[in-house]
Amino acid sequence: MKNKKWPILISTVLITGSLTSYAWLGSYPQLIEQKTELAEQLIEQQVPDEIQKTRITALQEKLYQDKQNGQLWYQLGHAYLLNGEYENAVIVFDYAIRLTKPLSSDHYASKATALYYSNKQQMTDQVNEQLSLALAIDENNQTALMMLANEQFMQARYQQAVTLWVRILDSNQADIDRVGIIHRINQAKQFLK
Repeated sequence: MKNKKWPILISTVLITGSLTSYAWLGSYPQLIEQKTELAEQLIEQQVPDEIQKTRITALQEKLYQDKQNGQLWYQLGHAYLLNGEYENAVIVFDYAIRLTKPLSSDHYASKATALYYSNKQQMTDQVNEQLSLALAIDENNQTALMMLANEQFMQARYQQAVTLWVRILDSNQADIDRVGIIHRINQAKQFLK
């Protein structure tokens, strides 16, 4: 009798084990895919912050070696701006403006952007002054014109916003987000009707 039960027990264990393994292995690719997706999401969230902090640290170290390098100060200002450290960006852009000759309109437009965000997205006299300085150097400075156009739109001055956006499009600059600007123009025109 013992001999007859033993093969049945072994068969039952093998079949149960095989079915369990098959079921688990069948879902294994899904399990790996879920873990991979989760890992990618975590990397996407952490990497930009870590990269930005590393970039800021690297620029600061370079500036310890060459404190008179206006280009490094300008790059550090942008790193602060991208990191949401607006007050630091304003200070650093001031250094860049003092140390860079000749100045580009981007120096003033960048400082205007930092001032705008440090003042809770308000167009202050300081912001307008920096935008004016930027446009005095380059009447088609994209950053300055976009800030002015967006402000006009926010103040319900839709025709003025459209005029500024068209001016950006007409400048034929290579790095213009034409689709985005056309979308904004169409949106403003909807409010004009």
